[in-house]
Amino acid sequence: MRSFGRYLLAQSKRTVKLFPAILSFTLVLVLAVSILLFGLFGNHSSKEANMRVRIGIVGNLKNSYLDIGVAALKSMDTSRYYIEFIELDESEARKRLSTGDIKGYVNIPEGFVDSVADGGDMKMTYVMGNSPAVLGTLVMQEIVDIIGDILVDAQCATYGYTDLLYKADLTRNVRHKLMTTLTIEYVDTVLSREQWYDIHELGFSSGLSFEGYYTCSFLVLMFLLWGTVCINLLVKRTLSLQRVLYSRRSGAVAQTLAEYIPFFGVLAVELTLLLVGAGIAFRGHRLPDFLPEIGGIFGFLKIAVLLLPAVLLISALQYMLYSLTKNVISAVLLQILSMIALSYMAGLFYPLYSLPQALQTIAPYLPTGAAFNYISGVLTGSASISSAGGTLLYAVVFLALAAFIRSVRLRGSRV
Repeated sequence: MRSFGRYLLAQSKRTVKLFPAILSFTLVLVLAVSILLFGLFGNHSSKEANMRVRIGIVGNLKNSYLDIGVAALKSMDTSRYYIEFIELDESEARKRLSTGDIKGYVNIPEGFVDSVADGGDMKMTYVMGNSPAVLGTLVMQEIVDIIGDILVDAQCATYGYTDLLYKADLTRNVRHKLMTTLTIEYVDTVLSREQWYDIHELGFSSGLSFEGYYTCSFLVLMFLLWGTVCINLLVKRTLSLQRVLYSRRSGAVAQTLAEYIPFFGVLAVELTLLLVGAGIAFRGHRLPDFLPEIGGIFGFLKIAVLLLPAVLLISALQYMLYSLTKNVISAVLLQILSMIALSYMAGLFYPLYSLPQALQTIAPYLPTGAAFNYISGVLTGSASISSAGGTLLYAVVFLALAAFIRSVRLRGSRV
């Protein structure tokens, strides 16, 4: 225990000595990522204010019922508030789709109207971009699926009703009148579809707004980046000192804790400074909607304390990764590659719902996913003891792995 205290004191002094350099790099990272974050928020706000998805229409609409339908969509249907239809030729539609000027285009083949009138199976084709993480593309994919279901069901019902009228041996005028009535009812139902449902705003993802979601992502990324700045503090080029301590009954667990505690302290201090700075910046200003009710700087300090389990988790993960490396280059590569992989898989770069289903399933169980969920719970006021306990359990597991790796290296050959 005495040797543990001495080693902890020595590591703490070494950390304090390196802290000014660590803090300088940290401030640069915070400034750079903050600029990107506020730029993202501003871009999202400007897009949201003018959110109309542009869709191209390819095909000859003249002298057909299609031009009447498109005109009705542009002037009567509520879709005109969020969808803009543009008539294009196919080459221009492909070009504008590749540049992102339109989100997709509908290709109407020649003779489509005659085929529908005769009960044929000719189909329109909807072409969209190959960027599934773009919100406009995701929205249009959902809209196209809904429109397709409505058209197919309406077509089946119309042809079935027509056959029934013929079998009923009704006169042509009666059949025509009944079909016109059915058509008007279909059109009226589709145009009044917004009366079918109630709208409940659930947020961008996980109950968070766009700004709240990426603020949580920002914090997790900050913790990861802060850990990479501490390379000189944690990379062990030789374990000579540690073997001497081991021979004096300072085991792998004691060494791990004595090195980890100052590292965790660095990240905790940086988090406190970040939120104190945020408290000073927002003093006298209205707080963003995604933040809970905070009473000045002390409220931000309270959030800093609540976020410590997430810092504990990320720092324990990074310490374990550092324990696997023997030099600065391998440490940098391992930290950066693991940060990118875990951040993408947890939905920190793109919204989680835009990722493959397999990633959506495993994301909450990843270290970055667990940290993200805990931070989002803190910001929304839904964090629980169980979620905090989950992050602490992750931290214990990673520290246990780090101690095991240290034990193997101390008992192993020369490194």
